[in-house]
Amino acid sequence: MKKLILLVAAIFLTMGLYAQEKFIVPEVPVAQKHQTMLFQFDAMLAVGINYAKTQGLTAAEYGSFIGEQFKYSWNKEAGFEGFVRAMLYNASCFLVDPGIEISTNTAEKVKFKTRLWVTSIKANEPVFGVTYKECFDFFNAMTSKIADYMGADYDGSYDDDWMYFTLTKKN
Repeated sequence: MKKLILLVAAIFLTMGLYAQEKFIVPEVPVAQKHQTMLFQFDAMLAVGINYAKTQGLTAAEYGSFIGEQFKYSWNKEAGFEGFVRAMLYNASCFLVDPGIEISTNTAEKVKFKTRLWVTSIKANEPVFGVTYKECFDFFNAMTSKIADYMGADYDGSYDDDWMYFTLTKKN
């Protein structure tokens, strides 16, 4: 009798295991993928800055370190024009909606503005102990290193709605 009860119990347990739904790869719309990746970027940026702060660095010092590393991945031979094109391309990738406006567009200087980046940090600051200003300090320091490498000067600022970029060719 015990064997029969164990056999029936084993059959029901086995049926339960085989009745479970198989995992499938979700079909995620491109816009949702983009938004998720932006959120992930925001979180990793904040965690990186927070870690740098625990090591006695400011967000700007950490940004300078990262910029010093990243600059070699940029095509130096492309010069100022390549720098401007890459900055506009990267800015486009960080936006969900088309929110870029170019106000100055010469061979020597380009000014443009974009909708705010790292918006999840702006909306919820501090995130992982990091403020929006610290994220921007990081970005300005990092981009200044890359700009210098590419033969340009960089200046950036922000307000409640926009980030402002000024890229100037070095003589």
